Amino acid sequence: MASDLERYVSDNVLTYFGLSDRTTIDFVIASASSSKSADVLFATLSSFGLPNTSSAHDFVNEVYSRAPRKRKHKHSTGDAARRQAEKEAKALRSQHFGFLLEDEARDDVVEVRKSSKSKDKQKEKDSGTGKKNRQIRKRDYDEKEWESDGEEKARKRWKGDEKAEREEPEEEPMEIEDEKTRKERERQEDLRDRDAFAERMRERDKERTKKIVEDRSSKATGAAAEAAQRRQLAEDSEARSAALPSLRLHSRQEYLTKREIQQIELLRKEIADDEALFSGMKISKREKKELERKKELLRLVEERLKINDKWDGYELPEDYITEQGKIDKKKKENALYKRYEDAKPKDDQFTTDVDQWEAHQTQMSTFKTGAMDKKEVVDDYEYVFDESQTIKFVMESAALPGVGMSAADKLLQKQIEAAEKRGRCYQLTPGLVEANYYFHSENNRRNSQKPAYIPL
Repeated sequence: MASDLERYVSDNVLTYFGLSDRTTIDFVIASASSSKSADVLFATLSSFGLPNTSSAHDFVNEVYSRAPRKRKHKHSTGDAARRQAEKEAKALRSQHFGFLLEDEARDDVVEVRKSSKSKDKQKEKDSGTGKKNRQIRKRDYDEKEWESDGEEKARKRWKGDEKAEREEPEEEPMEIEDEKTRKERERQEDLRDRDAFAERMRERDKERTKKIVEDRSSKATGAAAEAAQRRQLAEDSEARSAALPSLRLHSRQEYLTKREIQQIELLRKEIADDEALFSGMKISKREKKELERKKELLRLVEERLKINDKWDGYELPEDYITEQGKIDKKKKENALYKRYEDAKPKDDQFTTDVDQWEAHQTQMSTFKTGAMDKKEVVDDYEYVFDESQTIKFVMESAALPGVGMSAADKLLQKQIEAAEKRGRCYQLTPGLVEANYYFHSENNRRNSQKPAYIPL
């Protein structure tokens, strides 16, 4: 506990005094242990530079409640015996020197007992009794000059002993406390200090919360309504249980929206990975078909997201004058210009057939001046070709058989072809064309038996 107190004092001493050392910490703890109240401790620390703030008062109260203090316990047996012996010795001395003035002493005791009703009256009576005693002693001194100084001193000593005996019963009774009881008492004090500290913290939080001004000028929709609903649910357990099904439904709807966006991003990344993996490669028909299916699915989903299904109607603008009478600039701009911004088509926004037809009709019906007065544009240049690179196809058409020949030439051509067909080599032409060897031998039966080699 002492280490926690020293750590707490060390952390706060640096804040309030600007210096945290062992001497300062011990001084604060010792002052808290010896002070009779938190106000006395605050006055002591204020003389050494402690500021007069609420946080400083909280620090002083906390240190005073946690500081250890000396408590009265029962004295040991030796001290009790010693005090008892002293009382007995005083009683013997009072009996020995009390015979001469016994009646006078009894009168004084009676007067003192009657004057012990209150502290103020006791002081007045004591002062009066003292004066009377002084007058009696003076008279006795004048009338009884034969008394010795020793007897007078004994009489004064006896009166002092009587006064001490009267004052002793006013002391507080000593309490008997063992180790177990002391620990239990300290534990209870710690619990009370903890509860008191928690209560002070809650009160301080409430005071700070009261100073916050909430702007309730907006409608019962939007973020303000949600915040108010959350506060109501936090304070009422029954309302929280009743609203739990609707909260679950709302949570599932939000989850599906986020899940849809996540799956679209995964599909887009999957298509990009497939294209990067299969680039420059020959893929199968099944893989190609799967990739095309993913692309088509992504296209349909993106088109569906671009569809603007916002309800077309009038909506009251939000009040831009706050509860404090000030004008919220952002809300004012939204009230004046937001409807025009919403009417503008956004990038890649889905447009229906009706919108496209209206845009086309608007473009066609737009009147443009100056079309008839525009001069005709004439090209001032022609194509340039290199004549040396020009290809002439005249000779090719002349070289074709039967093209550009007269009737006599055609007749002569037919006669030549008929004579070639009658020859022996013409009959061998199909065999020579289909032959797979390099030479063909032919025997001449009429003239000689030597073979004729025909290279192929």
